[in-house]
Amino acid sequence: MAIITKGVYSKTMIIGWSIFAFCSPILAYFTWISKEKGIFPIIIRIGIITVSILSSIILFDRLRIYDLFIDGLLIYYLFIKKVNRE
Repeated sequence: MAIITKGVYSKTMIIGWSIFAFCSPILAYFTWISKEKGIFPIIIRIGIITVSILSSIILFDRLRIYDLFIDGLLIYYLFIKKVNRE
């Protein structure tokens, strides 16, 4: 695999990214729904923020400055910014 990609990627990393790529349309749909009104969209918003924070802690052992910046943007777009879907 390293010869093809001119780098060193483990089988686990390739499988993980492949699974994430297949799940991306579903995650995009949930993000779309999160801007609707009701309790389910609020739960989705909280879940998105929670997964973002926990993935940084689990994968990299801590939140870094740019993780806080990204999470701040997520909070802004999910909870504050209004979307006009006309």
